[in-house]
Amino acid sequence: MPQTASTIYTLQSFDPAFSHLTVKAWFTQEPTLLSFSWEVRGPLDGIQWAPCIPMDELWKSTCFEAFVQAGSTSSYYELNISPTLAWSISCFESYRTGKKPAGLTLTQVSVEKTEEAFLLTCGIPWSLGPVTRMGLVAILEVAGTLTYWAQEHEATQPDFHASLLREGSLVRDSEARG
Repeated sequence: MPQTASTIYTLQSFDPAFSHLTVKAWFTQEPTLLSFSWEVRGPLDGIQWAPCIPMDELWKSTCFEAFVQAGSTSSYYELNISPTLAWSISCFESYRTGKKPAGLTLTQVSVEKTEEAFLLTCGIPWSLGPVTRMGLVAILEVAGTLTYWAQEHEATQPDFHASLLREGSLVRDSEARG
């Protein structure tokens, strides 16, 4: 669990067959750092933890993602990080268009794993202003099936990019700061 005050989001599976797992995510914004954490609890033995895929396709197996928008622009950032700590950060000009490397790095990366829990924490040095929209999600590959976890699922297919744009993804100062 976070060491400083953060809002904790309970993520829901797109497929109710995986309700035996619990996924939580949280973030904190400090003046020069965004910190993210994801926690998976439950029987973890069926989850694929070591994907062997290109870094720009981490979402094809177990990975954790953060979608971040700062200010009132339509551009946003996507962080993908796998349990093996392979990662990428991309910037999009607007909804799924204009993707390019963001030029940001990860710091303070750590993983803790037991039989019943997995915790991944990382930070991004940040100087792009206050976060105005945030989407924290997870993709878990369980027994060969991809399961999609988000705060809410509104469509017939998971679309984490679209979820960033909905009203519920707005960040209030009390949520982002400890």
